[in-house]
Amino acid sequence: MDGDLTDSTAYLSNNGRYIIFEFRDKRVMFLGPLGLEKFLSVNDFEPSIGYMAVMTQYSGQPKPVEEYIDLLSTLDELHINRNKFLQPIKNLKVKNV
Repeated sequence: MDGDLTDSTAYLSNNGRYIIFEFRDKRVMFLGPLGLEKFLSVNDFEPSIGYMAVMTQYSGQPKPVEEYIDLLSTLDELHINRNKFLQPIKNLKVKNV
């Protein structure tokens, strides 16, 4: 991530149970559910309301599960200005590390 101000794509990944949301040079990390293996795809993303619907793989689950993530509550808890942070984001992609 190089902080390119023309980039409007955010990236979702995880490191174990930790969910990582990256945009430009910002990285927000928060605790996710037990058994989280990886994110597979983005079904829906509404940046204006911080809402994500993503397909997720869990350990012990044979099929992917659709999960819903509310980023607004996390941004508020971290005292990040939600409007300033989310306004330039237009797309969300899964980034498996």
